[in-house]
Order: sequence, then C-alpha cells, then structure tokens
Amino acid sequence: MKSNRVPPLFHRVRFLFPFIWLQRAVNAMYYKYLFSASDFLKALHRKELAIHYQPIVDMRSGRWLGAEALLRWPSKGADFHPEVIISVLERAGLMPTVTRWICQQVVEDYCETLWACDDFYITINLCADDVMDSTFPEFIKQLLSEHKLSASRFAFEVTEREALNSRKAAIQLNRLRAHGHLIVLDDFGTGYSNLAYLDQFPVDIIKIDKSMTLRADSSAANIILSHVLNMAKKLDIDVVVEGIETGHQAERISALGARKAQGWFYSKDLPAHELARAYFSMPHRSLYDVV
Repeated sequence: MKSNRVPPLFHRVRFLFPFIWLQRAVNAMYYKYLFSASDFLKALHRKELAIHYQPIVDMRSGRWLGAEALLRWPSKGADFHPEVIISVLERAGLMPTVTRWICQQVVEDYCETLWACDDFYITINLCADDVMDSTFPEFIKQLLSEHKLSASRFAFEVTEREALNSRKAAIQLNRLRAHGHLIVLDDFGTGYSNLAYLDQFPVDIIKIDKSMTLRADSSAANIILSHVLNMAKKLDIDVVVEGIETGHQAERISALGARKAQGWFYSKDLPAHELARAYFSMPHRSLYDVV
C-alpha cells in the first residue's frame, strides 16, 4: 500500500524556501544601501553637497539667535531625504566621516559669512558614533583653533539614539561642554526616557519635537508642553520649539510660555550667504506680525 506521508526531505525544503527568499531580500537591501552610500560619497567628492541653515528665532522680537546646520543635496531638491541617507551612512559606518566634513563646512561658512551675525551660534547634529568617538572633541578643538573661533559659537545636538551607552556618552558630552560648547537634546518629547537624560547628561538646550507642535488643538499636548517649559525653567535649561509652520501655532506656543522657536513660519533652511543677507536686510518675522 502506498504511503500518504510526505517525505521528511520535502518538509525541510518547503520550510527552507521562505528563508532563501528572505535572505535574497536582505541581500538586495544591503546592496541598495551600499550603492546609496557610494552614490552619496561620489557627490561629496564632486562637491555636490551643501550645508543649509534654519534660523532659531526669538518669538517676541523676531531676532535670529542662531541656526541649525542641515545637510542638503541641491541637485536632488525635494527628492533628497536626509533622514534616509543618514540611516544608510550609519549602517555603512560612514557617518563620522560625513559629520567631520559638515563641521569643516560650517566653520568655513562661519569664517567667510556668518561671523558678521551678532552673537549668532550654529548647532551641529551628532550621530551615536560621533558621540562615542573619543577623538571627536579634540578634532573640534583643533579645527576651531586653526580658524581662531570661539567654541561658544558652536553647539552640538544629540537625540536619545545617540545615548545608547549612557555613561560613555555623558563623558564625551562633558568633554565637549568643558571646551565651551552648548549641548542640545533634540527631539524632546518623542522618547520615554527624556527626563532621565536631563539628569544623566549635560544639557543646555532642549528642542521640543514638532510632533507636539503640530497637535495645535490638543489640550493634553498643551498641558505637557506647559509642564516641560516650567520644568526647563527651573532646571535652567533653554528651550527651542521646533516645527512652527503657522501663526496660529506660534501664538499658541508663545501663550504657553515658549520664547524660542524654529520652523518654516520664520524661515526655510538657507545657504550661508542667504542666511546672512536675510539676517541684515529682511524684517525678521515675529509673533506680533500675525496677532
């Protein structure tokens, strides 16, 4: 009598197929990441990349206090998504090299153009590898020394992702702070352990994530933001609210006690020369222009 049992080998082959296809998909993604990183590095060497700056604004006076340095690929325009390419570069282990290039470009922009902006500071984003790199603080110190620039003109932004090894991260950030740099905790309000980081790390400024700003009609978001602003004031920590895109948002945030903001309502990100021109020649948009 013929058996209806399926041979054991069939089972092994049958269950192997999904893993083969999964491996192929992973390999395809891997090579895609490599290609994207390679493409990016070619653009870097061809000088196709640029640094733009989005102003940080005093909401009451409209005065531009500083700006965040942002990586841009002008030829790609809206098709360039920094968060995607940064993820690719981190996977490829290339982000520290790119960060140092960004720092050099920012310093050159400051020497050539932005020095004229009174009491103006620039914030530079760091990835986890930058924070953990024991040579990074000395690199920055040497770079600024060569150009005779004050450390107080440059702040460094980190997020919870950059604090995976909290003890070492705290040591590294304290080294940067000891050199005279401000430390900014970015994306505040998106993670579950932000409050602990305020105690563990040297934090001078927190940036309220735009996700809280966009919930303009949420009473819960208003209460949370109000408490964060009051807490930061008691801790002597400065606050910048990100993602301000409308006058209504600016009015609401200001009513809750915010004083500094960043977003398209005030300005899009600009090349250094346009930023300096706007700083001196354009009327800086304040809250009172719309209320």
